[in-house]
Amino acid sequence: MLVFVTSSGGQIQAQEADIQQCIRYQPVTTVCHHAMIRSIETDDKSIKNKALCICLSDLPKSLQKNQLDKSQLSAGHQQVLFSLQQKYQINSDDLIELITGQPSLQLK
Repeated sequence: MLVFVTSSGGQIQAQEADIQQCIRYQPVTTVCHHAMIRSIETDDKSIKNKALCICLSDLPKSLQKNQLDKSQLSAGHQQVLFSLQQKYQINSDDLIELITGQPSLQLK
């Protein structure tokens, strides 16, 4: 269990994130060597104001760029994102922001 501190609207909140419940692309039986805990601004009530763990070592390095334009992703990378979207019910823009720490570059 990790404690994660967030700031929302000037209020600081301590949240818990369970490393065992990370967003994973690889089977959960493998060890996650690089996990990141993030909280993002989103309209999705299921993840809003929550500390989420994502296993970055499961993902291709090219998906972990600081600025990611989803319109230029390879078919393989799109499949990775689609698979994660389906498994965790998170939209692609929120998923990209969780992975990179930055909003997607594609215009809405």
